[in-house]
Amino acid sequence: KWNKPNPTIEIEPVDRAPFVLRPIGLLDPSKRRPRDWLVRHRLMRKHTTVTAAAPGVGKSTLTIEEAVSLASGRDFLGFGIDRTRKVAVINNEETRDELERRIEATCVHFEVPFASIAESLYLHSGIDAEKLVVASRGGNDAVIVEPRAQQLAQFLADTSIDLLVVDPFVQIHRVSENQNEEIEQVMIALRDISVRANCALHLVHHTRKPPAGSAHQAGDIFAVRGGGAIVGDAHFVFTLADMGAGDGDTLGVKEED
Repeated sequence: KWNKPNPTIEIEPVDRAPFVLRPIGLLDPSKRRPRDWLVRHRLMRKHTTVTAAAPGVGKSTLTIEEAVSLASGRDFLGFGIDRTRKVAVINNEETRDELERRIEATCVHFEVPFASIAESLYLHSGIDAEKLVVASRGGNDAVIVEPRAQQLAQFLADTSIDLLVVDPFVQIHRVSENQNEEIEQVMIALRDISVRANCALHLVHHTRKPPAGSAHQAGDIFAVRGGGAIVGDAHFVFTLADMGAGDGDTLGVKEED
């Protein structure tokens, strides 16, 4: 379209079986294990979840509450969490102090003992320490997967992390968010991390700038900002929206709440 060649992709080789087509053989569904859900229909091991919202709606707060719920094994959100999980939260736009304050507030509000998450919730601030970047643009518009991606996957595997939360998605890469070919490689690189580490992946992202409020974007995956590969390569996509006029009455939520 722009009289410009597609970008080349430079990715470290991953150990995979060679490409061979074989007969499927005799299947036996009675021997197949159930899907490995962390949160049913939301977070699944080796799969990608995207939660998108406008600024200030509460997506980071929700993901911290969900992380605390999983790390403590306490189902205070009603998500069906029934056991303790190890959760790693990488936030590239908040200080560690601010993140710890939000975690403390969550624990106090939902009466979660601090000791219950002390060894199961991992935290990294990209403001106080190195900002995690898994992919960037090299020469000739090539998309390069950074060595840090493989190092992160190894750490997650060695630590037996069940869920990796990345907040926000836009700061985990240095490619054009609207170039679909480039952003797809970022999504593939992140998916490879979750597959290597055998964990679920949760990406926190933004929706396109709403004209006024964001209630009209509720449930609309096409409101997610950037290239279509963001939602196309994810397995579960959620929107978080503020409540519009009349929504409270419809949902039975009192005005003061």
